[in-house]
Amino acid sequence: MSKHPDISTSFKAIFALLWPQVLMMYVICVMNVAPIWAAGKMSADVSAALGVSMQMLFLLSVINIALNSGATAVISQSIGAKKLDRAKFYVFITLLLNALFGVGVGVLAYIFSGQIFALLGLKGAALDIANELWAVLLFSLPCSFLFNSAMVVFRSFREVIFPLIITIIVCAFYLFFIFKLSFSHFFMGREYMGLAYSNLIAQGIAALLGAFALIAKGHISASFLPFAWLRLAMPKLLKTALHSGATSIVWQAGYVTLYAIVGFLPLHSNEALGGLASGHRVESFIFMVGVAFHMSASVVVGNCLGAKRVAEARRIAAILVFSGAAVMSVVAGILWWFMSDLAAFMSDDGLVQFYIVEYLKYNFLSTPFSIISTIFAGVMIGASAAHFNLLIFGLSFWVIRIPLAYALGHFVWGDATGVFVAMLISQVIQTALMLYVFYRVDWTKYALKH
Repeated sequence: MSKHPDISTSFKAIFALLWPQVLMMYVICVMNVAPIWAAGKMSADVSAALGVSMQMLFLLSVINIALNSGATAVISQSIGAKKLDRAKFYVFITLLLNALFGVGVGVLAYIFSGQIFALLGLKGAALDIANELWAVLLFSLPCSFLFNSAMVVFRSFREVIFPLIITIIVCAFYLFFIFKLSFSHFFMGREYMGLAYSNLIAQGIAALLGAFALIAKGHISASFLPFAWLRLAMPKLLKTALHSGATSIVWQAGYVTLYAIVGFLPLHSNEALGGLASGHRVESFIFMVGVAFHMSASVVVGNCLGAKRVAEARRIAAILVFSGAAVMSVVAGILWWFMSDLAAFMSDDGLVQFYIVEYLKYNFLSTPFSIISTIFAGVMIGASAAHFNLLIFGLSFWVIRIPLAYALGHFVWGDATGVFVAMLISQVIQTALMLYVFYRVDWTKYALKH
């Protein structure tokens, strides 16, 4: 860490930061799609159970997302200000907090697991399967927290090759165990449990590799314990983390509510849940690239604002936002013609396939809006202005999307198509609000003061 990272905003520097993250997001996309695909080959009940379980797992990860968002802001801004000692303090705090919260959240979720699934509309065999999967999936949470925080540290220092290599290795192990455990007779009629144990093994390997890589690069040291700096270092990290965490709760809880709305639909609720879960994973093929742009934007904007280059931060943010939206819209346009093939790949059930296509149709149309919102959210995190994300996502999800999804799904269409239409409408409004904040509000003033 003695060598100061390159914080250039040249095309070469940004491309070097971006392309490994794009590849890494596609690898993660494969990891997200693989268990849903495997579940789709088993039954609609397994698809629904795993989809809801994984969505709840994402909801529990909001603390991890929050801490990592705060860490990205303060570490990248400290690097931009050429204060590497302060950056190192934030690295230590980030890893410590993620380890503590990973264990705590997992324990609490296990204690209240019965109450959690009682609220989500799963019925019969799907509910029984979800309870079994959940008990194992929760054990992977602390490992996931640590691995994700390690990747954030590397990204903040613009070291993106290490995370890419580690993610590829973890993906290879994950796929191996999915096929080894889930398509054999190892669990004697409960092959779906192979999906949960594969996730646990993969996350454990990921945490170990992430820790070894941090030690190898010198980003953590057993002899360096900056407890005296906690009082000074914590407030800014926690402020950004609080806003990002609240945004994640708003977003993930909103998706869980959408699952519940679909689960209580009068027609084909379990098949619609399977279609929603599978369609969401296919959509991530596009959305993950937006996440890569999101993460790059947060680091570059943080570097610029840390170095007091406000105009450059605005310019780079706009370039990343609109170039990312343009590229991903082209990809969505190409995939539009293969929706039926994608649905057939994800499930053998005819009704589930129908709802996958319905989901993809409206979410492919929303691609430019969802990508713009995603990258702008990264810009706001890098500027320590994540409260704008909270306000806009909260409004678009809970004031517009949820009520509209319930009305259209239960009273107008009568099936999940109404829910998917509501998602498109809310994305358009959300993007309009983001653009207003970017061009009309001074969001750069919230960065660290030096």
